[in-house]
Order: sequence, then C-alpha cells, then structure tokens
Amino acid sequence: MVNFESTRGLISNLEKKQKKFDQQLSEKNILAEKNAAERDSAEARARQAETKSLSLTRELELLQDQIDESDRLRKQLQVSQTLGGVREGPGRQSCGPDIQTPHFCLAV
Repeated sequence: MVNFESTRGLISNLEKKQKKFDQQLSEKNILAEKNAAERDSAEARARQAETKSLSLTRELELLQDQIDESDRLRKQLQVSQTLGGVREGPGRQSCGPDIQTPHFCLAV
C-alpha cells in the first residue's frame, strides 16, 4: 500500500506540473499571436506610409516640372518682349503691353 500511495502522490504532483506547463504554454502562445498581430499591423502601416511617400514624391516631381516649365516660358516671354521692343518695324513682330504670351504677337 505504501508504494501505491507514493505512486499516487507522484502522479498527482506530475499532473499539477503538467497543468502548470500547459497553462504557461498557452500564455506564451497567446502572447506570440498578439506579437505577430502587432508586427503584421506595423508592417501594413509601414507599407502604407511608403506608398504615400512615393506618391507624394512623384507629385512633388510633377509640380517641380510644372514650375520649371512655367519659369522657362516666363523667361522666354521676357526675352521675346525685350526683343520685340527693340525690333519693332516692318516685317517684325510687335506685341502690345497687354499681351501676355508671344503666341498672340502679330507680324507688322
């Protein structure tokens, strides 16, 4: 009988240890799933931020190209107006002061 009681005590002790181990394992699995979900969410936010960054960079490049083109046309107009005042005469283009682009200059 002593051996039986001793074995029963060992079994009970091992069952408690198994239960504690299973509980710890379950807690670690829950924590791992939570961490994986947080990681996935952070990666998704990073991808969205990268996409927005690329989009804004492209928009900035397009706007800079438009500014460069506007500057080029403005300088071309200034040169045209300056040369138009010097070259006025028969067979030359003349633009009035109210005309903004050289496309509207008329040959005299």
